[in-house]
Amino acid sequence: MTVAHYGPSPNPLGLWRDLLESPPDHIAIDTETISINDITLLGIGLCSDGDNGFYVSYDDSEFGDVIDIILQNPYISKVYHNAPFDLRVLRAYEADITNIDDTLLMARLMPEPVATLEDLAFWVGRHTNSMRSILDAFRVSRSNELPFEVLAEKCCRDAIVTRAL
Repeated sequence: MTVAHYGPSPNPLGLWRDLLESPPDHIAIDTETISINDITLLGIGLCSDGDNGFYVSYDDSEFGDVIDIILQNPYISKVYHNAPFDLRVLRAYEADITNIDDTLLMARLMPEPVATLEDLAFWVGRHTNSMRSILDAFRVSRSNELPFEVLAEKCCRDAIVTRAL
């Protein structure tokens, strides 16, 4: 299994099925890559309700469904935190680039001293850690060296915070 859930839903499988069968009008997306310099895609995080996140690894059988049903759909508004990075990672998958928002860009327009997702999470009552702090905690240098569950939770949390913003 390479689809993971993070959040309070008592029925994550039902929530996942609903996400694919009845896609939302608005969804937050985050990507996880090997590193900032090696943008090989490891997986995609999704959040449509602000509370529950899903992480789908690139090698999962449902990865193609996420691409076809959600990422390529111009009728779904997609929100990213640092859209240029995520969209560069997703370029090979022909992700829609016409219906997007970027919370990083929005935050930079506010009178805040920083616009990191970790700092902005405070404003929506959430918490997420920087990838650097997670890599340091596990004493690794690349995201693909982290345990699957840790990487999945990080990506889900980031998507949840992005959606809440």
